[in-house]
Amino acid sequence: MYRIARRQALTPNTFLWEVEAPDVAAAAQAGQFVMVHLHHGAERIPLTIADYDEGVGTVTVVVQALGRSTAEMRDHYEEGDEFADFVGPLGMPTEIEPVSPAGSRHVVLVGGGLGVAPVFPQLRAFKQAGWRTTAIVGFRSADLQFWTDRLAEWADDLIVCTDDGSFGQPGLVTEALADVVAAAEPPDLAVAIGPMVMMRACADVTRPAGVHTMVSLNTIMVDGTGMCGSCRVTVDGVTRFACTEGPDFDAHHVDFDELLTRQRRFRTEEQSAAADYAHRCEVEQQLFVEGRRTYKKLREIEPTRVPMAVRDPAARSRTFDEVSLGYTLSEALREAERCLQCSRPTCISGCPVEIDIPRFIRHLLVKDVDGALGVIREASILPSVCGRVCPQETQCESQCVISKRMEPVAIGRLERFVGDHGHV
Repeated sequence: MYRIARRQALTPNTFLWEVEAPDVAAAAQAGQFVMVHLHHGAERIPLTIADYDEGVGTVTVVVQALGRSTAEMRDHYEEGDEFADFVGPLGMPTEIEPVSPAGSRHVVLVGGGLGVAPVFPQLRAFKQAGWRTTAIVGFRSADLQFWTDRLAEWADDLIVCTDDGSFGQPGLVTEALADVVAAAEPPDLAVAIGPMVMMRACADVTRPAGVHTMVSLNTIMVDGTGMCGSCRVTVDGVTRFACTEGPDFDAHHVDFDELLTRQRRFRTEEQSAAADYAHRCEVEQQLFVEGRRTYKKLREIEPTRVPMAVRDPAARSRTFDEVSLGYTLSEALREAERCLQCSRPTCISGCPVEIDIPRFIRHLLVKDVDGALGVIREASILPSVCGRVCPQETQCESQCVISKRMEPVAIGRLERFVGDHGHV
């Protein structure tokens, strides 16, 4: 487990986590990333390292709460909490050649929005290597800007842009970059980190002037190992993998049209996951924080149970494995949604050991499978067995309030799911 040493809100939707990870901090270099796993059952998230302190043993990541997992980080992970896994450093570090005499070579680093955070360690590393540094950072408005004070410590020149002109100079980072490139002595190198369209625009600005430009393609990474293939990028006609061969690539040879198409690949799934998380948060607020009961109307409930998959008959003839395969998580959640959370539940009296059925289903509704198992274990140590063999149809399910109007909640199937998948 990796303890959160510090959490800070940088803007209304951008947050900093400083994590105790001595081994990662000791090996980290500018341009690399980590894979963060919040808890059992959560997805793994690739996050670019925004800072690291080998002496203290901490690594800093900056996150904008846009998707389901980052929203969960924002809502549930405070100082003193722990991440299940914090793996890294991963990816290839930024190539930074020492310069002598100091200031004889010039690099301009461009960061847009959240991309400002990973610009910081590169800016510091270039300055420590003797480069003359110019930092150009852009935000939509003043209330979204952050870390400009930290950047000023390492930048020989700092240019801050906002779309609406409320902080720094008005306009886009590409306009400021064009001015720097058009100077009498253009920079030797440009580095751009931010939204894909911004990085492509930066490449278009520097290409005519022949300024070597690198972009960080961390936004297309998924599994962090290159195995899923989502981080594929065509560079100079050759397929490369951002997770293992990047994330830094020559901007003038990157096929941005292909990248922008690939970046939209998971949009439907991302929107669905975000909507699901928002729904779970609403349910948690109603059932756990406000303590509401009978929180939905009968007309909002599916009249029939979620069917449970069974083994193919041809396969049954060759094995003694059980026929009923049990619910998946999505199926269990759909069935749990059929529970009214009655203010006067009668299902409990129908259970021989009086499991608090509505309470374990409440935990399941917010995907707290371990919590659901804990509730069942207060009365029964055999949920996987009882979920399979107990005659629920004549016990708890026969007492289910909604059974007077429709099929009762499949309590036995839910108990089986929790017993099979929960951990206490």
